[in-house]
Amino acid sequence: MPEPTRGAHRALPTQPPRDAAIYRRRRIAAGLVAVSVVALAAGGVRALAEGSGPAPTGSLSASGVTTSTLGTSPASAAHEPAPTGAGVSSGASTTSASQPTVVQHGPGTFTRVKVPGIDSRGPGRVVTFVLQIENGLRIDNAAAASLVRGTLANPRGWQTADKVRFVQLTDAQVSQGVKPTVTIEIASPDTVDKQCAPLTTEGELSCATTGRAVLNAVRWQLGVPYYHGDLTGYREYLINHEVGHVLGHGHQVCPAKGQRAPVMVQQTKGLQGCTAWPWPVRT
Repeated sequence: MPEPTRGAHRALPTQPPRDAAIYRRRRIAAGLVAVSVVALAAGGVRALAEGSGPAPTGSLSASGVTTSTLGTSPASAAHEPAPTGAGVSSGASTTSASQPTVVQHGPGTFTRVKVPGIDSRGPGRVVTFVLQIENGLRIDNAAAASLVRGTLANPRGWQTADKVRFVQLTDAQVSQGVKPTVTIEIASPDTVDKQCAPLTTEGELSCATTGRAVLNAVRWQLGVPYYHGDLTGYREYLINHEVGHVLGHGHQVCPAKGQRAPVMVQQTKGLQGCTAWPWPVRT
């Protein structure tokens, strides 16, 4: 699969993705969650733009107006959610009384959500983007959009590290069929499985595809143990890691024990001796 063309508007992908970490589904028993990690399938799948060896492995200790539906062919390559409890639909699963409800079976339709306050001025190669969130996820779309804005605009982010500037497509551009450089999606586990196929994401992982950063709602809502309860920091990492793949960056490894982890380390799976760090700029 060819890597994304820098700075170009692209049509929606038609080839399968080459990058996603792989986990087993979260098993729920007696109110506790046990998560296991599986190895890549026989033959392996190489990481997108992999430039530093095989992907590392480890243990897993605003207003929207445009709606789209998943196609039938495989895709190529915040803040607290709504409260849990009564009224949970059959498509949702609850991990425990203290954790948010995660909608497992989303409808596969998306609402385009405007990201407020993105400053399109300044130097750098233009990277156009849109944010779309699957319907019915029970997350705060406006809060998610605010977090995406803060992540993309942060001086420690890709705008500094990659000399780019993120420009949100306007309603008029979208209606005219202009395709963004990157579509950032937040989707239910089942929808992510469809978007990332033929890779086996098993309802647990996010992935990067050609022109898409597909963020799994279960990770968005529950985070991972390595961020020690810093859910906002983990979400910033998740956005930066998958957008980084779309920009052409492959996986990295921890350079030395105790250092801040490069953002392209698979921090969802482990830190390899580094400390958690969500930003492309580590200084």
